[in-house]
Amino acid sequence: MNNIKASPGILLRQFRVSDIPELMIAAADPEIQQGLALAYPLTDSHVALKWINEGQDLYNTGQGIIAAVSKSDDTKQLLGCIELRFTNDQGPLFGYWTMPHLRRQGIAKQALKLAYHWATREYSLTEGSLLALPENYPSHRVALACGFEEIGEISKYDIRVEKEITFKVFRRRTSQ
Repeated sequence: MNNIKASPGILLRQFRVSDIPELMIAAADPEIQQGLALAYPLTDSHVALKWINEGQDLYNTGQGIIAAVSKSDDTKQLLGCIELRFTNDQGPLFGYWTMPHLRRQGIAKQALKLAYHWATREYSLTEGSLLALPENYPSHRVALACGFEEIGEISKYDIRVEKEITFKVFRRRTSQ
């Protein structure tokens, strides 16, 4: 994956081994854990490395991206993550998180806008969706600020907690 840059501001780049310590901090955050749909928890550096490699495989096979968000002038600091997966049930599905100590600074909004515009060029995307927990109001605000509209709710079974979880569904269509 080549770097995707917004000037000035942030950069979307491939995760690196040097991101693992900050990735482990993020994975331990309860708010991030709630929204992440990881098949397995990032419990140690070996699992984190496996997740990083799976993200690269996702890109290499054309099934989406998992990109680190960093400052465009300091690519060493991990600010968050943006993800795009092509799913059978929801179509192109975006997800994002921000490092706990960096929330509410517009990082997720910048990253989502950048990733959406990149995906419209890279994959000829005409629409994208994202899911957010009903009580995750900051994520709702990010989605709405990026041109997504709330279109309803969906329930999915979460194997981690062994129950149905309801999400709000947001969708954005690319203007022709």
